[in-house]
Amino acid sequence: MRDNGIHWLDDWPSESPDLNPIEMLWANLKTHMYRRACTTVYELVAAITKYWKSKVTAEKCNRYIDYVFKVAPVCVVMKGYATGDVPKKIFQ
Repeated sequence: MRDNGIHWLDDWPSESPDLNPIEMLWANLKTHMYRRACTTVYELVAAITKYWKSKVTAEKCNRYIDYVFKVAPVCVVMKGYATGDVPKKIFQ
């Protein structure tokens, strides 16, 4: 990339959860499923289906995407480390 004049962050983790909206969605799905406490495969499938049909809205997806724009500058400052580490880095 450098040879072709492409600017990139070579120390950046390729799958940073802070910059990956699908990770936020999966976390929300996990919380939803934990509260359901399914005991059969059928209950599990029904709960997942209900989640995708009722909880995954365009508004929710837009919030996750907007969060990326908000947290990206912090990720750059943190050199790719999780933004949850920010208080520890600032207030040592």
